[in-house]
Amino acid sequence: MIPTLIAVALLLLAFAKGLPDTYFVVLRWTVCATAIYRGALALHAKHRWWAALFVGIAVLFNPLAPVHMPRAAWLAADAVVALALLGSLRALRRAEITNETERQGAAPCVATSGSEGRSREAPAEPQR
Repeated sequence: MIPTLIAVALLLLAFAKGLPDTYFVVLRWTVCATAIYRGALALHAKHRWWAALFVGIAVLFNPLAPVHMPRAAWLAADAVVALALLGSLRALRRAEITNETERQGAAPCVATSGSEGRSREAPAEPQR
């Protein structure tokens, strides 16, 4: 969530005049990386439309093969991409929570061999 908000802030800051060229290089790297991350989350959550959108954003902001457009076109793209990133925060929230839980190494619940099979408990820790 935080990388997405950073990318949105950088996209909105791009509307300021007089920014150095290096700012836009950093903007491309940040937005491209964020789009790849959000696209992976979308695929994980089976939101194919979001994944396709983020592939397009990653291609547009690719710093290794830059797309050249007039400033007005970039400002429009910046606004649309900022809105898409913000919209994805809500749409992909469950996938992000699941991904965070998996990264923290939370153990899944395992059914015990009880007679009814309804009891659930976490796996036992190994004895030392």
